[in-house]
Amino acid sequence: MRSYPVFCVLLIGICVACFCKVPHTSLNNIESLDKFVHAGMYLVAGGCMRIECMRHYKKMPPRHILFLIWLVPILFSGVIELLQPLFTDGRRNGEWLDFASNTAGATLANLAAMLMSALRIKAYKMYYMLILLCTLTFKQIADHYLSGKSNRFPVAYTY
Repeated sequence: MRSYPVFCVLLIGICVACFCKVPHTSLNNIESLDKFVHAGMYLVAGGCMRIECMRHYKKMPPRHILFLIWLVPILFSGVIELLQPLFTDGRRNGEWLDFASNTAGATLANLAAMLMSALRIKAYKMYYMLILLCTLTFKQIADHYLSGKSNRFPVAYTY
């Protein structure tokens, strides 16, 4: 918990999000959007865990630690997908494609962190970029829902 505080907070957030009822929005008609959301959640969570590991170890961590850092989010997502049908009263179901999306997100996070290590980019700079990306995305979503205008949603989701 002390070594990975941001990752632990993100896992709690993922647990809450995965066991809550999914609200109906205008984005429900976009096919496979939830798979991108799953990949994005685990991309951020896996990236934060890898960055926190890089901060924790001043030198390069042992290979088995790096393997566990990749494996922990994947195992966590598998447990979540297995528990969803049991604890949501049929509102949510576990899907293999969700698990595959989670695995892809965690794998991309580790590949990006490996590239970051190879380019000698400091971990705190990556934190700032992740926070900036999340802030901009949430600002665009909030602008869309609070303004009431349908044409203000991010360009990536418009047709």
